[in-house]
Amino acid sequence: GLDTSDLAEVVHSKTMGNPFHVIQFLQILHEEDLLTFSEVKAKWDWDMEKVRFSTAATSNVMELLRRKFRRLPLHVANLLKLLSCLDGFVDEDLFRIIERDYYDKGRYFEDETSTEQSEVESTLELAVQEGFLGRSRHTGYHWSHEKLKEAVFALVPKKDEVLLRLGYLLDETLNEAQLDEH
Repeated sequence: GLDTSDLAEVVHSKTMGNPFHVIQFLQILHEEDLLTFSEVKAKWDWDMEKVRFSTAATSNVMELLRRKFRRLPLHVANLLKLLSCLDGFVDEDLFRIIERDYYDKGRYFEDETSTEQSEVESTLELAVQEGFLGRSRHTGYHWSHEKLKEAVFALVPKKDEVLLRLGYLLDETLNEAQLDEH
């Protein structure tokens, strides 16, 4: 069978043993077909050279996650950028307010193209499937990891303008109790 020590060494060097990063790193390897499960052999397979080559350009998991983020549909990436400007838990009502502003009042980011409203329905679901957001027991969402939120926030251009627009939007739309929550 395959010796796992080489794979473990690469995983550790990229993740520094952080459990969240280990999981994300292995998921990315699997998504890129570098780590596959053979039903016939009933075991995991990988090509160590391909794993090393594919990950050689990245210094850590956050870089791999940024790569994964860049592959998201543009409207999903941009709405995640907006959510990264908020603290903690995002309920569906708050998401709908931001989403409505995003589609009705114009662009936040220069790279945007128009997106059909029907595409938005799957935005949160896709963000959950891709591991960026997790579902809470309530009717809302949270970032899978604070470092992930920070990495997405780092991609927000013109932060001051975006934060100001979001601040005005929330001030106009939410009551005082709701504002305290967010």
